[in-house]
Amino acid sequence: MEKQALFTSGELLAPAAACTKLAFRDADNATVAAWFDMSTQMAQMQMKGPRMYAKRALAKQDRKRRSG
Repeated sequence: MEKQALFTSGELLAPAAACTKLAFRDADNATVAAWFDMSTQMAQMQMKGPRMYAKRALAKQDRKRRSG
């Protein structure tokens, strides 16, 4: 129950789509925190998934560029 409440509150503060866009722009925790008016700890928590997604997507694009 607590995990769901934490996820919901985080999603309300910083929507996943916006976090993904910021991850592709390589925004740091302080920038994200200022953008959404939240703590840097909450920003770090919200950006963990989107940063991994962006990292993998950019690596995949890089591999395609090198091979193609």
